[in-house]
Amino acid sequence: MKSKLVFAKYALYVMIWLVCCIASFIEMRFVPEIAVDDFGRTAAMVFLIQSICMGIFLPLQYVFGYEKTKFVSFLLFITPFALTAMEDSEIAVNIGGFFGPTPVFLTMVIFAFGILAWFASFAVSEKVFNGKDLI
Repeated sequence: MKSKLVFAKYALYVMIWLVCCIASFIEMRFVPEIAVDDFGRTAAMVFLIQSICMGIFLPLQYVFGYEKTKFVSFLLFITPFALTAMEDSEIAVNIGGFFGPTPVFLTMVIFAFGILAWFASFAVSEKVFNGKDLI
């Protein structure tokens, strides 16, 4: 039963990513100024970044508990705002430009790395959570 609780949390984050992708895709159809060149690559990069960040955070949350990881979750919450502020500075790195014109294969590779990070994190979280005494 404990593994289903871990699975539910990971499934929730994947569903949030899917809903955000759908909302972003619909929004780009109605507001062409915010459209990106390659939606698939953008969605794959967001999934990779999300799976790495949450892949580190969730096992830490299971190890140290919710109360001790509140500050880390706050940092993850403000990261998009900090990245937006960094865009105007000279230290910003153009991650999308690093890949140049991305073929479909590279987009699938990026997405595959995200899935691998997600499954590795799930395995670690499940192992940690199964070892916890919840009583």
